[in-house]
Amino acid sequence: MPVKLVGEPTGYGLRCKTWDTIAALMCVNDLLLNLLENPKLMHELADKLTDIFLHTLDQYVKLNLFDTDALYCHSASATVSFGEKTADDYKGPDLKKVWGRGLAKIFASVSPDMHDEFDIQYMKKAMEPFGYVYYGCCEPLDRKIDILGTF
Repeated sequence: MPVKLVGEPTGYGLRCKTWDTIAALMCVNDLLLNLLENPKLMHELADKLTDIFLHTLDQYVKLNLFDTDALYCHSASATVSFGEKTADDYKGPDLKKVWGRGLAKIFASVSPDMHDEFDIQYMKKAMEPFGYVYYGCCEPLDRKIDILGTF
């Protein structure tokens, strides 16, 4: 059986999950209330966690830790968009050939404007390095699709 050295896929392990992280550290009720009562704090948290995510990406690139040949990105096939790989694809990660993944399940219960202000604007910054973006899985975006624009 051939052995293949792979890195971290962006499907589950390395994904931008700003609001899931905040929800795990702060009571969900407090999180939602603070979006209204203390928006400055919530923007500061989102900004800091976005910066941490981008710094982590930089470190993964420097250390060549990305899986540039991932078979999945959450519940979708990640291989369909890449085409044939060349030897250069395995020398170091080109994030324009890698899936980025973001999510904000807690934002299923906020208005489109609030979702855009507190998540999508940060998510655009976090997903900019990637060539492909998988956003969400549980968020009902059918009533908010216009806030996504183009990543």
